[in-house]
Amino acid sequence: MGVEIKEKRAKRVRENLERVGMGDVKVEVGDGTDWRPKGEAKVDGVLVDAPCSSTGTGRRNPDVMGYEGEGLDELVGLQFKLVQNAVGMLKEGGTLVYR
Repeated sequence: MGVEIKEKRAKRVRENLERVGMGDVKVEVGDGTDWRPKGEAKVDGVLVDAPCSSTGTGRRNPDVMGYEGEGLDELVGLQFKLVQNAVGMLKEGGTLVYR
């Protein structure tokens, strides 16, 4: 099961999953900061593919290095909320992958 906040991206993820033979993986549209699997069941693992600032590409794209202040603080806050929610979904001993 996956969740993506934007329908257009969720559709692209579904298409890519189908293309690689994983069409049985469901992708819902929702907000990862508060989304939970149906039935509130705990899960064995969660992958958080968090939005990033792209500052790691600064050498190739120097214009991204202007990312600072409130914009960066907001992004870090969003990443924190995503991880908090993901941890709350995990069974004891479960695995969280943060990307």
